[in-house]
Amino acid sequence: MLRRLCKILLLLLLCAGIGTGCTADPRIVWRATGAPGDLQIRALAVDPQNPQTLYAGLYSHGFQRSEDGGVTWRTHNDGLSLGETSTDNRPRNVRAIAISQTDPNQLFLGSEAGLYRSQNRGNTWQLTYPSESSAEFYYADTIASVVIDGEERFFAGTRAGLFVFADDFWQPTQLLGADFQTSAILIHPDNPRHLLVGTKAAGIFQSEDGGLSWVQIGQPFAERKLWVNELIYDSSGQLLAGTLGDGVYALAADGWQPRNDGLPAAARIWVLYADPETGALYASVSDDR
Repeated sequence: MLRRLCKILLLLLLCAGIGTGCTADPRIVWRATGAPGDLQIRALAVDPQNPQTLYAGLYSHGFQRSEDGGVTWRTHNDGLSLGETSTDNRPRNVRAIAISQTDPNQLFLGSEAGLYRSQNRGNTWQLTYPSESSAEFYYADTIASVVIDGEERFFAGTRAGLFVFADDFWQPTQLLGADFQTSAILIHPDNPRHLLVGTKAAGIFQSEDGGLSWVQIGQPFAERKLWVNELIYDSSGQLLAGTLGDGVYALAADGWQPRNDGLPAAARIWVLYADPETGALYASVSDDR
């Protein structure tokens, strides 16, 4: 079956003031809009100092930047390779983008071939993990930045576990163990020590001590072997989870509930983004039809 080209979908919230403790059943309806070049978007980031600057990670086409709120896009793939003579296209299968909270010129990018860093807003890229001589790397599905006690840390979720960027190197951690394929990372906006991690088939885990210890809060996802690919808070503070194959879920007072009105059946959620000014949500979605 041919997969539909990934589109950005605008989420219309028809129930205002929805929070984690809301007892009403919120209606969530989706409608399709455009995408840069009608390409498959796997990652999206917005410059916190200039919301008109958007960064998109594309499947097979690398990295694009827009400086006019998404009206026009330019490709910047200089350095997204495994070496000057390599013809391997995996570095341009981008799956994650993170912006430094202390230096907006610094970006990290995760692809199917490695972890890359840019210090000029994506104009050029350098491979930071693994080394160019390494032949093996398990996909990087997510990257997140957190500032704790004045120190910025980057976490990368890969299919070989959770990595942390420290002393200019990516190092594997034992926070969840290498058997946990980590595909989503979320830091609470008001408490940087409060971390959430989504996994493939193992559920959602929460840490309240900056990642030193973890407890599971997403048992239904583990029981159903769902792949949690995205975690975000919406503008009201409600926690949303995007899955690969079962759409969007919201954490309400009575537990995790599906929120898929208007989405295609078996929707794969690649990106979720909440606009802090308008309250609208955006998602990058594909299916198998």
